[in-house]
Amino acid sequence: MPVLRSSKRKQMKEFYPVTKRSKCESAQLDTCKGISPALLKKIKPRNTKEKERVERERQFRRLLNLLKVIHCHFVMNPRPTQLSILTRRCADSYFSSFQISLAATEIEKLIETMVQLLPDWIICCQVRDVKYIKIVDPSKSFVQLQNQVTDGHKL
Repeated sequence: MPVLRSSKRKQMKEFYPVTKRSKCESAQLDTCKGISPALLKKIKPRNTKEKERVERERQFRRLLNLLKVIHCHFVMNPRPTQLSILTRRCADSYFSSFQISLAATEIEKLIETMVQLLPDWIICCQVRDVKYIKIVDPSKSFVQLQNQVTDGHKL
């Protein structure tokens, strides 16, 4: 085998980079060494389903907390509110109440989910380019809304 000069070695490294495994990846490979690939294929979907279930539960808890904030907002101010303003107020309230900061897009998604789950209480209207959130039935109590969301979550 011919001896490569240093410039040739650098070129070879650029074409064939050495991939280093992290400690976690090498530990996973070591633990899965004696397990058949067919069994690993069965286990992997179970793990993803479990992660999805945990994510749904977390979103459900956030939805209930956000429902509390939005219900209080509309009890104090029953007029239709711009989605951007409501999102900002919810983010401030949510952080001060639960010490968790949520992104505005995540709050908007939760509000849209709430509109789908509670169409008889809250609706979303679009006037020109601005979305407004409006309460249809202000007489509903928080407990009634919470029960309705819980029933919708079980489905």
